Amino acid sequence: MARKKLANKQVRNAGDITQSINAKYPRAIAYTRGNTVICNGIWSGGQKLDIPQPPKDVRVVNYKFCPLYFGKGDAVVSVTGVTISPKTLELAIGETGSVTSEVSPENAADKSVTYSSSDETIATVDNTGKITGVAEGSAIITVTTTDGGKTDTSTITVKEPVINVTGVTISPTTVSVKVGATTQLSTTVSPDNATNKSVTYLSSNTGKATVDSTGKVTGVARGSATITVTTVDGGKTGTSTITIEENRGE
Repeated sequence: MARKKLANKQVRNAGDITQSINAKYPRAIAYTRGNTVICNGIWSGGQKLDIPQPPKDVRVVNYKFCPLYFGKGDAVVSVTGVTISPKTLELAIGETGSVTSEVSPENAADKSVTYSSSDETIATVDNTGKITGVAEGSAIITVTTTDGGKTDTSTITVKEPVINVTGVTISPTTVSVKVGATTQLSTTVSPDNATNKSVTYLSSNTGKATVDSTGKVTGVARGSATITVTTVDGGKTGTSTITIEENRGE
């Protein structure tokens, strides 16, 4: 088989790739984009290229296997698409998460990608796909392939961080109320900036005293009852002892 002499040239099917043949060693061939080696090897009579060690100062994208034949630049495997995962992600302000990308086909020559955010005041992303929530709102993270500019997107929703309830107090802790009369209990949920400060109330003996959803207690019959307040977040509790007295004014 006659050796085919090739000058440096551009092949376009996988982006601007330069096919280079070493003048001193004509059997040496390399395919590069900028300072990135797509693949390189030694011509072996039209067979698949053997893979020599690349220069140490050049990053290699696809080093294990080079599906090229001498003089056949059209054998470079182009990127056909990219998929980002997950497609949606929720983060709290200050929280980090990540997306990953899968470039197709699996044997594409250049599988490198970049990431960008549609609004860096809401969420930022680095070149590894790590995302940081910055402020409440939503942003679109786009992955773009270096070869072919294929894209896919993920929607990021950033929310205020959840502040968990640590406790609750009820006031007063003891109180007397006449039969048929009412008294109001109040509660304080901690911390003050807890995300969910909702509470429920329960009477230990509704035959003696009842309580509504606002903490208003009504005396029913002479005796006593315990009113328990419970936080929806975390189930923290506090109690108040209610003494119900006869209404002697009747």
